Amino acid sequence: MNPNCTEDEDLAVKAFEHWRATRAKKCSIPSDLWDMAIDLAKKTSAFSASKVLRVNYGALQEKIRSRSEKYEFSELKPPSTLPKFNGCTLKMTKGELQVEIKFEAIAQDNLLEFILKFKDRT
Repeated sequence: MNPNCTEDEDLAVKAFEHWRATRAKKCSIPSDLWDMAIDLAKKTSAFSASKVLRVNYGALQEKIRSRSEKYEFSELKPPSTLPKFNGCTLKMTKGELQVEIKFEAIAQDNLLEFILKFKDRT
């Protein structure tokens, strides 16, 4: 193990070296190796991981972007007969995720439904 590398870095470097030594020519990097590279980039940086693993920085950045969490949209029901909140700002936090949404007007039951969907998905 390289004394300047963490255990995760050393494991990823060895996995990439093994793949390079045993792969067929012009073979794409397997997804499990990309996963290791992405995990390492999250712990250090994309630049550092690309240097240590000898992968293209731009390709690693693209893999990170393509595998990042996708946003989900929830369709709200048409306004109900319940009173509406006018000029409502909803701020929610769960862990590192922070959401701030401003509504011009929203019915009470739609607001509650929105909050519950946020809570269930995070």
